[in-house]
This record gives sequence, C-alpha cells and structure tokens, in this order.
Amino acid sequence: MTSKLFKSQQVRRFKFWLDQSLQDGMRYQYSLFQRIITLDYSQRQQLYQQASQYAQAGADILITYDNKTCHLWINLKHK
Repeated sequence: MTSKLFKSQQVRRFKFWLDQSLQDGMRYQYSLFQRIITLDYSQRQQLYQQASQYAQAGADILITYDNKTCHLWINLKHK
C-alpha cells in the first residue's frame, strides 16, 4: 500500500478516457493513478478520512495539494 503526499507541482498529470468520460490521471513511479476527489484545502481533514478508508481497503493512494485545493488519487489497478 502506498500513501504519499506531494505538492501538485511535483506530479505530471494527463487526461484519459474511462467510463465514457474524460478523467484526470497522473503517473507515480511505475503506476497510474486516477483523481477521485478534489476538495478545498480547508476541507483537507475530510479528504484525509477518505484516504484512510481507501488505504485500509488496501488501495494505493496519493494526495496532492496546492494553496487552494487538495486531491486524492487512487491506483487504477485497485479498481
């Protein structure tokens, strides 16, 4: 299980098609991740709680943040 925290500027994002809609993705090491939650930085505690639930279920997760928002990413293999 991976659980990492990064500044948004440190990751490379891309777009991909999944479930008939355009999704946000990123690559970390040799894995691909999908953004599943974006919240205002002031609501980061709620995002951390969601991240904890996914991590307890065995998912590889990443969190990125900037001055205004934070994002929760899940490894595409977990789906």
